[in-house]
This record gives sequence, structure tokens and C-alpha cells, in this order.
Amino acid sequence: MKSSSSLKTIAVLVSSLLLPVTSLAANSDFNTAFKDYNLALENNDAVLELQYARLAFDLGKLKFGEDNINSANLALNLATALTKNAQKSQAMTFYQLALDIYRTNGDAIDDIELIDPLTLLADATTNNKQARSLLNEAINISEDSGNPLLHAKTLMLAFKRLVNTEFYTSRVKQFLIDAETIYVQHLPANSADRVDATYLLGSVLLWEKQYSEAETKLLQAIKEYSLLDYDHPFELSAHAKLVEIYSLQDEPTKATEHCVAIGNMTPWEANQEQTPLFRSNPNYPRSKLIQRKEGLVQLSLTIDKNGFVTNPKVIKSKGGKSFEIEALKALEKWRYAPKFVDGKPVEAETTLQLDFSIG
Repeated sequence: MKSSSSLKTIAVLVSSLLLPVTSLAANSDFNTAFKDYNLALENNDAVLELQYARLAFDLGKLKFGEDNINSANLALNLATALTKNAQKSQAMTFYQLALDIYRTNGDAIDDIELIDPLTLLADATTNNKQARSLLNEAINISEDSGNPLLHAKTLMLAFKRLVNTEFYTSRVKQFLIDAETIYVQHLPANSADRVDATYLLGSVLLWEKQYSEAETKLLQAIKEYSLLDYDHPFELSAHAKLVEIYSLQDEPTKATEHCVAIGNMTPWEANQEQTPLFRSNPNYPRSKLIQRKEGLVQLSLTIDKNGFVTNPKVIKSKGGKSFEIEALKALEKWRYAPKFVDGKPVEAETTLQLDFSIG
């Protein structure tokens, strides 16, 4: 009969023999999970992508260690998959975890490697102040990187994240201006990044009612979009914004030119309904305003292949003839993107109601 000390020695020996086998099994399982994750990614299967991203992360922590950069990258993969599956609050946890691991390994990595976790976390968080702080850090790193295109990309990410927040300032607008300048200097005219930046700058200038400057940028964007081998949705939008500019400046001939251009485009959806591009409010009849009288006008109309309003007819009105007159005058200036059927513009009939209200 063996002594208890001999049994303990055997137990330790057995345990030590099992460790490599367990480690080998975990390594094999991780490789399979990671391979399946990449396959789901290639197939655009968001559900399987999340399933295998989670499995790869759990197994990867065992293989590499919780504070290893590889584990941080697996956390980023999992966070991105969670975002695709509308689980953004959970994604935040893993974006933050990845950033924390990167910071822990600061001495062993290049600062440039921090840009991805910083910008991804900034995009995911609902805290705009936190997003601004993270993006400022990313911008400082990209500016010192010596890589102008990386800097431009980071500036664009910062602009898009902050443009519709309380932290949108002239400095944030400058992010877009600087990014476009870099793209113009370093990318060909048919680069999607370059033309998108030009279009966005034109849109911002239009929003600020800087019509001349907006016109220049939007025309440039259209010229560059024409070099692409497909019709980009922003190209149609650029034409639409120019229709608005020229309509506001009472230049109907130029507005018509861009309406016709829209009608000649190949839409990104073969079948789509007519879409308003420019609408001017009808004037309120002065006599009715003095009398504090309200009214409404219901109309039928046709949108032709070039987006013009034709054959407007009053179906019903309330309040008096002067409301009808002003409604019909307003429709003369309205512009639409035409209805498309099988990728071709067609005439379309519609009805609408204009309400004249003192309030």
C-alpha cells in the first residue's frame, strides 16, 4: 500500500501532465472559434459574427491572458459585433476594456495603436463630453504620427461624431476643412474619401447659408462623383442641395439644370418614390392675415421625369380664393427628384394639402 505522500506526488504528477493537454485543447478551440468568426464576418452574418466573437474573446483570454493586446483586439471585435446587433450598451463595456488594456500596455505599443480604441469608444458612447475628450486625444496622436491620411481620417471621424452635438463649434468645423485639404493634397479626384469630404463641407456651408462657398464645393463634389463608376447617393444629394441654392437665389434655369441631372441619374434603388428637393412656403394673403383668417388648400399634381410640378389642380379649399392663388404660385417653384421605376424616371401623380395657419 502506498503512503499518502506518494499519492500526493502522483496527484501532482497527473495534474502537471494534464496542463499541456488542457492548454492545447483551449488553443485548438480558440483557433476554430476565430476562424468561424472571420468566416461569419466575410459572409456578413451579424448573428454568427457575434456568437463567434464572444467565444473567441472568452477563449482568447485563456490563451493570451486578460491584459494582452491580443485580448484587447478580441474585445474590439466583440464590441463591434455587439454594435451590429443593436447591443450598443454592452458594446461600450468591451470598447472600454480594450482601451484599458491598450493603456496598460502603453510602454509596449506605438501610440498610433490607441487611435482605433479611442475613436470606436467615442462613436459608441452616448456621453458627448466623453466622446469629445477621447477624440481630442486621438487627434493629437494622429497629428504627431507623420501620416497625413491617418490624421485626416481621424479628423473626419471626430467631425461626424460631434457635428450634431452641443459640442459642435468652429473648431469641429475646422476638422472637416483640414481633412478635406489633406485629402485634396494626397488623394486622386476619384477617391471616395476625398469627394465625400468635399460634399460634407458643401453641406455645412449651405446650412450656414454661405451659398456661394457651398455652391463651389457642391459643384466640385459632383464633378468628382462623376469620375466614380457608379452613381453615389451623395451625388444626387449634391444636385438637390444646388437646386435649393439656386431656387433660393431665384435662378430657375440653374435649378432646372440640376433637376434634369437628377432625372438622368441611375438611382441606388431601382424603384423609389418621388422625393421633395425644394419647397417654398406660400405667401399668406395679406387681407386674410389682417382679418386673422385661416384656410387650407388640397391639390392634385404631377411630378414629371425632371422633377417639375405640372398640372396642379385644386381639389378642395377653405377660406377663400386668395389661398388657392398663393398655393398654386408656390408650387411653381417646387422641385422633386422624380419617381423611378426599374431604374428609369417616370411621371407620378400625387396629392397634398397646404395649411394656412396664423400660429
